[in-house]
Amino acid sequence: MGDIRSRAESARRLEEKERKAVFDRPEANTQSEVIGRTEANVQSEGTGQAEESDQKVGVLESDPDLDMHVRDLDRPDPEKKDLKSRIMRLTESFGDFFFLNLMFIVGCLPLVTIGTSFCALHTVMQKRIRNEDGTIVKDFKIAYKANLKQGILVWLLSLLYVGICLVGIFYCVNTSGTLSNVIMCVDGIFLILFVFVFPFLFPLIARYENSTVNVIKNALILSLSEFPTWFMMVFPWAAVIVLYVFVPNAFLMTWYLWCMILVSVIVYSEAILMKKVFDKLEAKTEKQEGEQNS
Repeated sequence: MGDIRSRAESARRLEEKERKAVFDRPEANTQSEVIGRTEANVQSEGTGQAEESDQKVGVLESDPDLDMHVRDLDRPDPEKKDLKSRIMRLTESFGDFFFLNLMFIVGCLPLVTIGTSFCALHTVMQKRIRNEDGTIVKDFKIAYKANLKQGILVWLLSLLYVGICLVGIFYCVNTSGTLSNVIMCVDGIFLILFVFVFPFLFPLIARYENSTVNVIKNALILSLSEFPTWFMMVFPWAAVIVLYVFVPNAFLMTWYLWCMILVSVIVYSEAILMKKVFDKLEAKTEKQEGEQNS
């Protein structure tokens, strides 16, 4: 009986253990299933995100429009590049004009060579407008030496001419009578002729080799045949003279600009105007030579 009880008791204990094991197993299974599902969800989400990113990359790689858009973003903006190049050209031009203005002032220091310095400055500006090769320093020196004698002669003749006219006007102002009136009228005509001739003198000397008399004659002819050009060349200088006469303090506020850049800017504008005149003259001359040769 004792063995039977012990067996029955052991059997009962085994059954209880099995029941406990069966009772505890669902909870373990539930926990393991939850953990497994969580891991599976994480893996599936990670896989989904990876697939989405792969799909997006694939779309970017496969879509040519998007690819071109990305490439366009990497390219430099042509407008910005053009703006930078304009700023660089403007800075370079300012430096050239400043240096030419400085050389012009140095060339004028003996005072009698002011005309020569104007001829050299006109030569450099005409070459610059025509995009001819050369450097401003070398071209200025060559033109200065080439036009030295004729530039001095024309400048001194101009000063002498204006001086005689002013002396006559001063005499007429301080005297009265028929003679003074006649002298005043003659001096006025001579000054008007000078105003017409003078603006074209130095551009013609800078462009062509000719005698001084022929230069004066050609300047007078051009001033009458190219009156709009003459007016646009005279206007800046006349405006400055009138401003300084009526507002003397204006010179004190702007003298440094003449030393820096103003002379070069005005001569450059004159060279632009004279280019049209010279092109017209040279085309006409070539046509006449061609007709004579034929």
